[in-house]
Amino acid sequence: MGDDFRNRQCYAAGRAVDAARLGIQQTIVDALTRSGYSEVTSEAEAMRSVVIGPIGRWIFVGDTAGSTDDADPVAFDALTLALSDLLPVVDIQMSDTAAVHISLYKDGSLIDKFGNAAFPFFKFRTDKEAAEFRGRPGLWAEYLVSPLTAANLRTVWVQGWGAEKILSDSARLFGWDADLSSVGYTLDSEGIGIKYNEFLSLENAHEFKELHFRN
Repeated sequence: MGDDFRNRQCYAAGRAVDAARLGIQQTIVDALTRSGYSEVTSEAEAMRSVVIGPIGRWIFVGDTAGSTDDADPVAFDALTLALSDLLPVVDIQMSDTAAVHISLYKDGSLIDKFGNAAFPFFKFRTDKEAAEFRGRPGLWAEYLVSPLTAANLRTVWVQGWGAEKILSDSARLFGWDADLSSVGYTLDSEGIGIKYNEFLSLENAHEFKELHFRN
């Protein structure tokens, strides 16, 4: 067994990043309220928790709906779609440190996705299944760190094993924070859930904003 995690990277480059972060927070509150949640003050009261990372080129959003023990893929995807109406969102999901899927959402829709293998840790069964996850780097080019191009991304997005390297190389190309692209609200290591701030031992914990909800 390996590590499992899921996170969102919200693209804030070229925006007023303070406003972008506040917009992310308000979108989360509005979307979950519409879904029947109410906001509570503490994690102990919560049935679902979301964390917003520091201001930057990309803003990290972790969510207990993406954690192994509390996973709710439908709820996770619904919030991703809502956030993508505000700004482009990349969904990163790692399974067993073997398969990584990286998906781009924009304007409330899934635009493209790459995966090196099938979840949880299998080779793709058919060429058709593999083709669905090959990714179209041209659709991602505007999010790459200049002067990198779609050709650079294609050299990284090669199907097969090596999920950790694929993710770390992708983080470098897009400018994601290396640590925050490799954890969710929790990281589940060998079946043990570790909260992001315990796993990362953050020195800038005050720059993270947690939101807690129950329904």
